[in-house]
Amino acid sequence: MNGTADAGIPRPSPSDLPAPPFQSVAQTRPVAGLKYDKPVIRQMQILDCAQGRDIIFQGRYGHTTNDGMNDKPMNPAQRLSTFPAARTEPPDYRRAYHALSAPCAILDRDFRFVDMNQVYLDTLKANREGLLGKRVLDAFPETGEHQKVLTVAFDKALAGEDASLNEIEYAIADASVAGGMRHGWWNAHFSPLINAQDDVTHVLLRVSDITDQVKSRELKDAIAGETQHRIGNLMAIVTSIARQSARGQSSLADFLTGFEARIHSLAKTHSLLTGGNWNGMTMDRVIHQQLDAFADRMNSTVFVEGPDLPIMASDAQSLSMALHELATNAAKHGALSQEGGRLKVSWAGLEAGFEFEWMETGMTGVTEPTKSGFGTMFLTSILPSQLNGKATREFTPDSYRYRLRVERRTSG
Repeated sequence: MNGTADAGIPRPSPSDLPAPPFQSVAQTRPVAGLKYDKPVIRQMQILDCAQGRDIIFQGRYGHTTNDGMNDKPMNPAQRLSTFPAARTEPPDYRRAYHALSAPCAILDRDFRFVDMNQVYLDTLKANREGLLGKRVLDAFPETGEHQKVLTVAFDKALAGEDASLNEIEYAIADASVAGGMRHGWWNAHFSPLINAQDDVTHVLLRVSDITDQVKSRELKDAIAGETQHRIGNLMAIVTSIARQSARGQSSLADFLTGFEARIHSLAKTHSLLTGGNWNGMTMDRVIHQQLDAFADRMNSTVFVEGPDLPIMASDAQSLSMALHELATNAAKHGALSQEGGRLKVSWAGLEAGFEFEWMETGMTGVTEPTKSGFGTMFLTSILPSQLNGKATREFTPDSYRYRLRVERRTSG
């Protein structure tokens, strides 16, 4: 006998082996009626009937004696019969379905919810009673175009084929969000569920929430586009700063002092736009960094007030861009460009979010712009979407007010 297998021992056919099919297990106790002349060996070689091959475990077999009979190795079928049979109960597929880490729901042929796992409910921040029996298109109010795309994918699954949709935007009622509707994005996969007669009776819907990834990409694209635009105008801006710094200066040293300070502020703004170290950021710090170029006007025409409010990295970067747009506009056309103009920046913490206000007063000839550029789009659309908030603008003949209200801040 060698160290790993019994040479010359005939292999049993599948009919010689115990039924139902057994699992490969190690021997852990003596066999009744047999006496071992060597220690029990727990590792052994058995035949894998399903694959027609040996499964080799390290070790060797013990020899046995049976009531004083001559030593002889156990027959493979005899060895296998000493082990417990595998459990034959079918898997609990319903329990497995509800234990899946992926958000899943089961739809009937009328596109109605008949079941969903807890992860799906958590992803939607919904409850089971509110979805059961409801049509998907009723649960998620969609435009006609989106409804058509979803219906085509669902019909494909009803025809017995898998279907996938990528970056589907959805809206769902959420009282905690400004406006009462929460917008997000997900990838959706539809798979047919077939009965014993090969009929598609239901469709398995599996989704993955990609809202954070989409928002992050939108912000990066906005930063990249705006940075590219500003690089094209950088030399013109530097020239303008040089001219402004030269006004009223009688010496080169005085000119350089003001010029270098403004160039440093410009460089800091670009550094923030391309991402920096945001650890430990607060609202006050972000605002003062963006208004640093107007430090000499603090508490005279520029006023900043609000509590110590920590903000997350993603919020800080988005707010930094917004502040730059507001400050640039104020310096070119608003309160910081007119005699008697005053700027007040304030904020306050809410139960789960914050409120921010930018107020310019003491101006003349204020009118609402007729054209919408990048700054307007960012302040009124991109920023509220990034922070799950609501933005408003108010224009009067002598003032301009921008408000941002975030009821619930996004997770970090």
